[in-house]
Amino acid sequence: MTTVNDLSIVDWSFRGPLLVIGVIAVVAAGVAIARGRHRGLLVGIAAGLVLLNVAAGVNASLGYFPRLGGLYGVPAYDAEPLSALERDGVPERGVVVELPIPGTRSGFEARDAVVYVPPAWFERPQPALPVLMLLHGSPGFPSDWTRAGDADPTADAFARTHDGLAPILVLPDANGSFLADSECLDGAHGNIETYLTEDVPAFVVDRFGASDDPQRWAIGGASMGGMCATMLALRHPDRFRTFADFAGFVGPRSGDSNRVEDTVGDLFGGDRAAFLAHEPLELLAGGDFPHTGAWFGVGSDDAVPIAAIDRLAPASRAAGIETCVDRIEGDHTFITFGRLLARSFPWLTMRLGLTPDAPSVEADCGERA
Repeated sequence: MTTVNDLSIVDWSFRGPLLVIGVIAVVAAGVAIARGRHRGLLVGIAAGLVLLNVAAGVNASLGYFPRLGGLYGVPAYDAEPLSALERDGVPERGVVVELPIPGTRSGFEARDAVVYVPPAWFERPQPALPVLMLLHGSPGFPSDWTRAGDADPTADAFARTHDGLAPILVLPDANGSFLADSECLDGAHGNIETYLTEDVPAFVVDRFGASDDPQRWAIGGASMGGMCATMLALRHPDRFRTFADFAGFVGPRSGDSNRVEDTVGDLFGGDRAAFLAHEPLELLAGGDFPHTGAWFGVGSDDAVPIAAIDRLAPASRAAGIETCVDRIEGDHTFITFGRLLARSFPWLTMRLGLTPDAPSVEADCGERA
């Protein structure tokens, strides 16, 4: 049966005509209000068209809603009830569920997380599987990587050729709301760094029996989430020994300005030392990370992340990190992010101990400096 979530929006290029129609509708609504005719109906039509144009603009920039259901807050693609985790026997594919992860130590009031468990998770005795945490961007939902980035099909494709084994995928909330921009800091939006590095791992180990070995934990993300993955892995190598940065910026930044001065004031209360303690280039220059691996991926038409990677990748290698750089055709959309995840997956699963040998990848995985 075809559902709302199955209807594909391939081309949002009609946003220009919609804008014109929306403006006309607003004018018509104003006239109708003045004349007292059909007020409720026309106001509703106008408001709906304006909201549709806003959604179209966001989607044109991010490829954010590849399915119509995304406009209506449809949860993780293919999500099942929590009772699916109690089934007997090993399923043919993994299971995706949504559930709350409490901010026990951080106090952060998070939206529900999304978790994918591979078929091997249902084996008995249950294996202590590795974990790949994937962070959304801003704007964003925790479910973005399943709804828009095909994370669960990517993991299932790997599991089909590896006896049902794949990492547990954990998609936590990194902002608190759709439009918030926390930059994954302990700050105005809540103690999100603490939540992601302490609360989420503790919960996943306890609830899903995951490995607690930092060598078997990776963190990745797109856009803001990509920057967060880099920053958090460098600040917490005792938790994450592998990170994947898909089109992230060079470090935490306030809004769209990308200005250090604004960031120090807005996000760190004017404390430049605190800013430097979260700036990846500073962390790389002052540290040695012999056990860490990094994957930087970006689309060819994504100028700001390209500039960031051109600075971060050499610094990463100089800090002793096994570093891969992947450049593909594409821009700053989830279409590109999903392809980058799929291309990085063999390397990520090797780093997480699921495959014994270094895989053949198309990325530049040059020697450490």
